[in-house]
Amino acid sequence: MGLVLFLTNQCNLKCKYCFVSKNKEQMSFDTYVKVINEYKDITRNITFFGGEPLLCFDRIKEIVDYNEKNNINVSYNLNTNALLLEKNVLDYCLSKKMLLNVSLDGNEASNILNRCNSEQFKKSLKNIKNAIKREGHVIVNYVIDPSNLSLYFEGIKFLMRNGIKEICLMINYEAIWTKKDIELFKEQSNKVLNYIVKSKRKIKIHPIESKINAVISKKVVKKCNFGRDNLVVSATGKYYPCMHFLNSSEYEISTKGQKFENISNVSKCLNCNYLDYCSNNCMCKNNKQNPLSEVNVNCEFEKIFIRFATSYIIKKVDYILGKK
Repeated sequence: MGLVLFLTNQCNLKCKYCFVSKNKEQMSFDTYVKVINEYKDITRNITFFGGEPLLCFDRIKEIVDYNEKNNINVSYNLNTNALLLEKNVLDYCLSKKMLLNVSLDGNEASNILNRCNSEQFKKSLKNIKNAIKREGHVIVNYVIDPSNLSLYFEGIKFLMRNGIKEICLMINYEAIWTKKDIELFKEQSNKVLNYIVKSKRKIKIHPIESKINAVISKKVVKKCNFGRDNLVVSATGKYYPCMHFLNSSEYEISTKGQKFENISNVSKCLNCNYLDYCSNNCMCKNNKQNPLSEVNVNCEFEKIFIRFATSYIIKKVDYILGKK
């Protein structure tokens, strides 16, 4: 099981699409001790989340020290905007072999739209490149929003040219999406596809990567296992099955082992040709969609990603054979 710790609700950025309600709450060390002693028998990974968790760097070190002293063997993920990922912090993270999930929406122009100013962007990028140079495991979380669609192709190129080898696309489902937006993303995706097929730089783009592997292996893509793979702990010490249901009284976990049913209505999907490679049953994706959108956002993006995966396989083989 993965343990997701919202160490703080504070942040040093004000991203327009962020789902976390900003306040001064911070997780106490006693809260962590309580949750890990309750769940240490099944916890395999800990993710430090926020807000910006590096605002609580001392708490991170305190938690890791406690685990080591008590023989609690877990791996660590750090979700950060990288503004505070400077040498002393990076030294520590690399020494603990933390997976670094860093937020960066492509190129500078795209980031300025929703995340930060030019100075902040350059500082984050510098810290990210330093982490890569030192062989840290870095995954860039790239939020796709109607406002930055026209910059998507240039954003992917920018990240690849700056040494990024792994990207996770995160769709802003709460935005209002139009049919025109979807068509624009298709156009941008085709440009990305043709670019990476011919590129000498290796890149993994999630969730497309899992769909490529599923198509090749002829295996069904993993579906949402709502409330069974992760335990999310708020800064105030409350438990939830998914970070996107944080502070929802309906989904607060009151007893250990409490399970929630995935109630996404996917009956309409049962005869769909994309079903095996689709993740359209995800609770948060289906429940977060804006009712004002002209399309079923999750469904449209899943189709685009699956088509991308199958086209990539065909085009990559053709390209390799053509070169030979």
